[in-house]
Order: sequence, then structure tokens, then C-alpha cells
Amino acid sequence: MASSQNLNVNASIATHSTGTPTHAIHDDEYWMDDGSIVLVTGGYAFKVYKGILAAQSPVFRDMFSSSAEGKESIDDCAVVHLSDSAEDLRHFLRAVFPLKQIKYYKEKGNAKTSSEAVFAVVRLAHKYQIDELQRQALACVQEYYTTRFDLWESKGSRDDVSFATSSLPAYAIGAITLARLTDTPSILPLAFYDCHRLGARVLDGWTHADGSTERLTERDLRTCLGGARELAHLAALAAARVFAPTPRCGVGCTSLGRTAGPYMHVLNHGALLDAPLHPFPDDMKQLAELYGVCEACTGCFETRMRAERRAIWSQLPSLFGLVVDGWDSQ
Repeated sequence: MASSQNLNVNASIATHSTGTPTHAIHDDEYWMDDGSIVLVTGGYAFKVYKGILAAQSPVFRDMFSSSAEGKESIDDCAVVHLSDSAEDLRHFLRAVFPLKQIKYYKEKGNAKTSSEAVFAVVRLAHKYQIDELQRQALACVQEYYTTRFDLWESKGSRDDVSFATSSLPAYAIGAITLARLTDTPSILPLAFYDCHRLGARVLDGWTHADGSTERLTERDLRTCLGGARELAHLAALAAARVFAPTPRCGVGCTSLGRTAGPYMHVLNHGALLDAPLHPFPDDMKQLAELYGVCEACTGCFETRMRAERRAIWSQLPSLFGLVVDGWDSQ
């Protein structure tokens, strides 16, 4: 990791006045009466503990040690101006100074962490060089953006992960940014897959709680659109193979000539085409029953569908022009 002396964190300790900075509102959550440093950003002031920040972050430690006489102060505490959004800083402080028990790894019954919170912690832990905090928050992100098909199938695709996921995953734009920022390319294949699921909405970007919008770079947008085309082609072929007519499976088989019904249902509803790595959202048994497909042939469809998802998974990095060491392609 780069030395903190060479890292531009866009922060300064003011040296021009004494008193409360104009328009700086005391944060309701992080204004500690016995705090020893005031962080100001986005119109909010956060009074926290200088020693704890300095012990965890070499960037803050260097920042605090460079303070000068006559610096701006509030309640006899030095004021540090930061460039982070107030919302991001609040998420970060909740991890560094938890006021209640917070776990990034979800246990049964625990509320999920928001994607906004997890991604903000990764960004600021990276910026301020708190390596262990970055590792833990990134592990939370990678629980969903995994390299392993078995984990994706059992957890990620079923939303059984530590942070809250969505059927319209605009946070995938932020995941790509984090992957580039932290040099974690293993996140990229599924993040681009999620961006492809957004369709034209990917152009709208990811709007954060503070109203700012994060967008893909032109390079990443091109990667997303190019991969989406290839993915759509594979998904269409997969649907055709899943519901291909089968010989009669045995006495009493009702499937011959009836597989077109489920196939057209899938095409009309678009689920398999729009999200080919996700489990089929409709109950296959109910769908087969609706169209008169027998139980044995229904099981054949389900086996084929998993095999097609597995095949697409193995090609996912290459669809977006990526090379990811350790990608589960077996």
C-alpha cells in the first residue's frame, strides 16, 4: 500500500479562524462530548476521538501530527476538513466507532447491511489505509461478488448474503468502481453481469443517499454493453436447449409436443434471458403442470437449466473481456 505521505486525501487542518465553521451542523450521531478532534465535511461536523483514528489510520496520524499553532478549533478541538460525503463518513465512523454492535457477516436473524454502507466503508478504509477494515468490508462485498459457482448458486443468487441486494442492482456500478480502486478484479465479472441486468438504466448511474450519482467510466460502459450482447446470445441458446423436445421418457409421458409451451412462457417473461445466472423465478413444476409436461421431463428441464447456468458462469469473465485468476470455470 502506498505511503500516506504520497496519498492525496484532500484533507486539511484549517489555520485561519476559531469557532464553528460556517454552515457546519453538529452531527446528531457522531458528536461526542469528550471527543478530541472535529471532522468537517459536507456541511456537517463530527466530534470523535483523535487517538483511536490515529492508531488505526496512518493517513489520519500524519494529518494530525502536521497540525500547527493557531489552527481552527471547536470546543478546543482541532478541526480537520475532509472531502468525503457526510453520509460516507458517517458509515465509516460507524465501523470505526460502533455505537451498537455491527456485523458485516450476517448471522441468522440479523438485519442486512445496506450496499451504501458497505461500499462506503471499503472506499474510506482504502483511502485512509485501515487495511483490516478494508479487508472485512471487501469480504462482505465478495460474499455476493464471488468467483465460485457453488457459492453463487447457494447464496448470492438467492440473496442470502450480508448486504441487501436488489433485482435492479444499481450498486453494481459502485462494485466496479471498488474493484478498480482496490485492485480486486475477481469482483468484476458478476458486477458487469449485474450492470447488464439494469438494461438502459445503467446509463442513469447509481444515485447515492446524498443525491450524488456514480456512473461507469466510458471504458467500463463499453465493456458492459459488449458483454451484454454476448450474454443475451448465450441466454437465448440456453433457453432453446433447456426446453428442446425430448423423446418419451416412459409409459404415461405427456410431454411430447408440449415443450413449446414452457419455452414460449420463458421467452415472453424474459427471466432466463435477462438474468441467466439466476434461478428460474417461476416454479418449474407448476409451469410444467400448466402445459402438461410430465414429472420426469420436468426434472430433465431442471437438470438442463442448472447445466446451462454453469456453462454461462464458466464463460462470464471472457464475455466481458476479463481475465480473472482463480475463476471457477470447471
